[in-house]
Amino acid sequence: MLLLPDGGHHQRPVTGVFTYTAPVRYLEVDQQGVVFNMWYLAYLDEAFGEFLGRNGTSYKDIIASGPVPMTDAV
Repeated sequence: MLLLPDGGHHQRPVTGVFTYTAPVRYLEVDQQGVVFNMWYLAYLDEAFGEFLGRNGTSYKDIIASGPVPMTDAV
């Protein structure tokens, strides 16, 4: 489960499915139309920013919420 900041010092769970379609631009592919592998990190960053926006938060909110301990749910 993913927890996102709720605007204060609390976190809220995010559930459901998120789908993002990356727009592949001409400069990102080779002559065979294959995406050069370095662009996948940019696509991930774009998708994560869109995911945060759709869930009512931003990178700024995540940074402001401070470190989050990583734990396993039992």
